[in-house]
Amino acid sequence: MDEKLEVETPLPKMPFASSSSLMYHPTIHPALKFGFPAILLLAFILFLSSNLTVGASVDLLVTRANGNNLTSLINIYSFSLGSTLREMVQAGVYLLMLLILFCSGIWPYIKLVLMMVSWVASTRRLPPIKREKILYYLDSLGKFSLIDAYVLVLMMVAFRYELEVEGVGTLNVYVTPKYGFYSFLFATIMSLISGHCMLFLHRRTMLPYIPVFSGRYEALGKHIFDDKRNNRGLVRLTKRFRRTIVFALFLALVLICVGAGLKSFHFVFSGVAGTALGEDNSRAFSLVSIGEHIPQSVNDSSSFGIHWITLCYIFFALIMPIVCLLALLVLFIVPMRLKMQQFVFLVAEVTNAWSAVEVFVIAIL
Repeated sequence: MDEKLEVETPLPKMPFASSSSLMYHPTIHPALKFGFPAILLLAFILFLSSNLTVGASVDLLVTRANGNNLTSLINIYSFSLGSTLREMVQAGVYLLMLLILFCSGIWPYIKLVLMMVSWVASTRRLPPIKREKILYYLDSLGKFSLIDAYVLVLMMVAFRYELEVEGVGTLNVYVTPKYGFYSFLFATIMSLISGHCMLFLHRRTMLPYIPVFSGRYEALGKHIFDDKRNNRGLVRLTKRFRRTIVFALFLALVLICVGAGLKSFHFVFSGVAGTALGEDNSRAFSLVSIGEHIPQSVNDSSSFGIHWITLCYIFFALIMPIVCLLALLVLFIVPMRLKMQQFVFLVAEVTNAWSAVEVFVIAIL
């Protein structure tokens, strides 16, 4: 009775967090418990600051025939989310206004809030099955936040033109990305990476590591499935259906590769600007040519920021869709062991979340 009893003090928990939440699962590293909320909070702040500040500015530079600049860059107009929405309302473009408002002004915050809820909510309030669905849909739909970035890239290319004025020189118009654009793009990438990591950690807690024999080499298209839900026993894909899937994947791959180089949309300048530009008042572009014109659309084409924007544009709009289709094609027709199939499936799932060619199509429409 004289012995002293030591009582273990429970670890402090984040407000509203539960001991049965994903945050306090035994497999979660201590650095990640509060590291994830900190990253989500930083992304929230970056999104908010990007929406409240200038995303880009339209600048004018007057240059003589000998190449000397008469003036420094003169700011003509500044873009921000609020000003863009107001002008769309005044122009009567309500559908595009609502699309940009939701995708760039509302959806990024909804995603971050739902990710935080999935991180701290108990399994009683948010069962693991529902948490899986929420994280999966957030991971797949997070790329639609990029629509505002695509619209700004299109404006950068469209508003870049030169106009020669006799007795004055050449008027050069540029669209210069500002802090708001870089902040929004960086926050979107942070949000996408966080979504991947959280979904991975959730699945790891749901599916503990069990050594599994890799088995023989087998293509997914020729696998024999056990249809327990419909009590149909062992089933496999028919040869016609397998050929249809392979044809669809090949066709999608060819259409993306060919369509990326074809001129698919054009900008038309009317009014005083159209009259001054003359025959250059209409310009046609393709997905690839937009990427090629991004460095030419700013005054300083050698800056790190403009190269980063170009890389992100090509990465999201062209590279990731191609890699995703190739991964699906390899997974379906190439015989592999189970471990390699799991890796290729992971590549396909991640690249699908980063593939934003459909976002580009929505932006040009």
